[in-house]
Amino acid sequence: MGATGFLNINDFLPRKIKRILSGSEILLAYELGKYAKLMLDRDFVLGVPIERDLTKSEAYSFAIANGLDLGFTVDKSRFTSHIAKQKLYFTGTVEGVTLVKDTPEEVVYDFNHDPLNNRVMHGDSRSTAYVSLLAFLMVRAYQRGEAMPKVVFGTETYSQKEREYVDIYILAGYGNKIAEDMFAIGSKPAYGYQPEWEAFVMYHRQLGHMNREYSPEEKFKYLQSTFQPGDVVLRYMRSNIKEGESIFQLDSCFPAVIQSFDKDEVRLVYYPFIQTRLTRDKTLSDLEEDLKDDYGTSILRDEDYARFQESRETLSLHELGVDLKTFREQFLILRFYDSMNQDGSDQYLKTPTGYDRLFMTTLETTYALLEDREIWYDKERFLSQYFKKTKPVYDEYRERMSEHLASVQAAKEQ
Repeated sequence: MGATGFLNINDFLPRKIKRILSGSEILLAYELGKYAKLMLDRDFVLGVPIERDLTKSEAYSFAIANGLDLGFTVDKSRFTSHIAKQKLYFTGTVEGVTLVKDTPEEVVYDFNHDPLNNRVMHGDSRSTAYVSLLAFLMVRAYQRGEAMPKVVFGTETYSQKEREYVDIYILAGYGNKIAEDMFAIGSKPAYGYQPEWEAFVMYHRQLGHMNREYSPEEKFKYLQSTFQPGDVVLRYMRSNIKEGESIFQLDSCFPAVIQSFDKDEVRLVYYPFIQTRLTRDKTLSDLEEDLKDDYGTSILRDEDYARFQESRETLSLHELGVDLKTFREQFLILRFYDSMNQDGSDQYLKTPTGYDRLFMTTLETTYALLEDREIWYDKERFLSQYFKKTKPVYDEYRERMSEHLASVQAAKEQ
């Protein structure tokens, strides 16, 4: 319990936080306050400060207008007009919702299990309704003196929709990562559904980015302050470019190196073949074996093994989104963010006894590609930006091979 006698957000969390870092965390705090009063008859005050950029967000306006106590007096009425999308915010309770499973270890929710009782969570506000369900279970666990159960949203019979789970994804992967390891998604994703990308965009929109058109002048100013020639970025192409605020699906992603830029254009070299030399050799060797087994011959040639493509392009700042200064452009370049660590590729790396096949994050994959393919880039700046406290996996393997070869050579010379 908080020192003033009020409950605060840290009374319900698996680990304490010092500051609210996302709009979704504001919504969780609002929901915790709601259920603290309903279930415990206790007053709730937030208890920690809110990141300044979030005080301009719709989530902040909604929570304040609907009673979130910050610990000081606020004129709630002036925030109501700031909520343009009221229908996206959950104002009910989940107390009548029917769960598929409800044990101290696991809770499973699925709309299809009881559509009549569960329809309260199935409107346009379903993303924030899932935050409400998490908050309800957190308060209930506090009330019972139990640990928070693992929550499974959806079963195989339910197909999730665009942005359906965006707020709980933000709670798990961004800011304080409050809901990390707290839930799982059991439902089938809709075609083209990219929940991690949706969460990335919506989290940054909560902070005031990626939510409007940006002029070439704004993008150039951002380029000057953030990038320089030799910087490595991820080059994306998006589909479904149309009017509105829909989060467009990502069609492709390739590592790229910025060659130069000015007030009108950015010049890039990007690499469609995201494979180290050994990875390409192993991939094509395996394919060649399959072709021989199926057809008795192979159509692969030596040049297929040696092939490595680089693509040069010049993109106008009218058509290119620049990191957080992007909205509806078809092309986009991004820095490497921590949230991207869940994505990556399988690569083969040499060992003293042969090779290892291992999963490498997008960042680790990119570094391995740059080094293995001897691509020009600002290596010193790249390592200082992304590997301050760790050594790249590729370098660990490379050093191991160098030590092995040196020992072999020394043995020969004896």
